[in-house]
Amino acid sequence: MSSLLKAPPNLPDLVTTAFSNARATKDLYFFPTQVTILATAYGPFQIRYAPSLAQKPKNPVRAPGSVPFDPFATPPPALRIVDISPAHFLVLNKFAIAPEHFILATTAWRSQEDVLEAEDIEAAYACVQAYRGRQGGNQSGPDGGVVDGEEHGLQRTGLFVFYNGGPHSGASQPHRHLQLVPMSSLYDCLSASTPWSPLIDSVQQPTASQDIPIHLFTKPVSDNPTKNELFDTYLGLYAQACKAVLGAETEVPSTGKALISYNFSLTGKTMALCPRISEGARIGVEHGAGKIQLNGTILAGTALVKNEAEWVALRKDPSIFEDVLRKVGVPRALITESKS
Repeated sequence: MSSLLKAPPNLPDLVTTAFSNARATKDLYFFPTQVTILATAYGPFQIRYAPSLAQKPKNPVRAPGSVPFDPFATPPPALRIVDISPAHFLVLNKFAIAPEHFILATTAWRSQEDVLEAEDIEAAYACVQAYRGRQGGNQSGPDGGVVDGEEHGLQRTGLFVFYNGGPHSGASQPHRHLQLVPMSSLYDCLSASTPWSPLIDSVQQPTASQDIPIHLFTKPVSDNPTKNELFDTYLGLYAQACKAVLGAETEVPSTGKALISYNFSLTGKTMALCPRISEGARIGVEHGAGKIQLNGTILAGTALVKNEAEWVALRKDPSIFEDVLRKVGVPRALITESKS
């Protein structure tokens, strides 16, 4: 039996150092966020708003017939962290909302719309293992300054991995990549007493997700999985999701372009997959309409809003967010009816 790929054991330190250096040299943009916890009908959900995101640099207009820019083809040396295998490397997210947000990208071109490969899951799990038991370090305060995580009781452990696959998933780049956020960063700016925890690791509890309006397919990750076991678990969840969207008789190939859009996530405890039927939904805001767009962070129980009107509307009426969720995923009732 071949052993699983292993990431550098000091990976968390490599990420921390690279993030600090890139931020200091302005090779990386960090957008501090305001955060609130919505008391929804299905439990607490974290919403973040980054006022300075409006200052994010715009990509230059592409000339007709030119090749689209690929940020993972030749990433700047200041952002590149380490090659984790001949097929994958780790690079910082140049436009970070969460501290130490980094990316696992394929060295050679692979499509973001294709079914993931065994090596993708293996590399992601290697990163998760490197963060196992890792305590959170410094966190940013509301003003973007740094506060001490230990002092604030924010020593959360582990790593959250997510993947946006397909046009309705929130994907932003066609070059295959998975995104990785230290668990401690998900608690950024939250007090130790805040009643919130990542959704992915709570849905395994018998009653935890009964009221969530969309279906999440989940399975626990065993303590010592093999590469094939990890990949088979992913394929099983993907097949379940495809059949939920397209019908129980659907044949689901394990290679090639994915049949559906979906979000996938992985921690040291759980693998989860959420089929998507829309990237977002319009909401009513003061003096007009807004739009909430969701990506794989919904599997962590968190989402980002991009303007103040949406931020105000959600804080005023959390049921608006519940309605958005119902519109972007497969309603639980739909699957229940198909099984009866």
